Amino acid sequence: MGSSASCCTVQQEFKLHEKMKILLLGLENVGKTTIMNKISQDITIEEQSSGILIETVENKYMKFISWDLGGCDRIRLFWKRFFPGTQGIIFVIDPSNKEPMEEAKHKLDFLLQSEELKDAPLLVLVNKKDLRTEMNIDEIKQKLELGNIKDREWKILGICAITEKGLDDGFNWLSKSILKKKKRTN
Repeated sequence: MGSSASCCTVQQEFKLHEKMKILLLGLENVGKTTIMNKISQDITIEEQSSGILIETVENKYMKFISWDLGGCDRIRLFWKRFFPGTQGIIFVIDPSNKEPMEEAKHKLDFLLQSEELKDAPLLVLVNKKDLRTEMNIDEIKQKLELGNIKDREWKILGICAITEKGLDDGFNWLSKSILKKKKRTN
């Protein structure tokens, strides 16, 4: 009941016709596309090429342009082109394998150091929490050194994209954080 009331407030504040730009990033095969498919009530594919999917997504929290940028090396070279105008960042992690965590940290640091993404709220989604995983949320938080982030709001949340568990909480938090930032800058 509380979330539907706050949902309406966020929708009214953003005037659903107004699109926001959200970057959805992570390494390969972490569930980025599944997340977008699950949270959307309406998706319009604007552009699709190998490793890049640009969609206009509308859900109960907001209407936004999602830039689902693949995680493979050749696509990561182009990430910076999509940064200008970004209002929020979603970074997706797969906790079932410790090995790529250092690479994920390196990519997240790259995002957080970018001037174009300064102040954009960061939502870290730890996907595949329905599976037996090698790392828990606290370990991931430490490995990514999230506690050192002081220049923006951030949240880390365990989710399961397939069952949609945790997605509402994450998108509700992100929409409220963007709204709060927008009110501060106006």
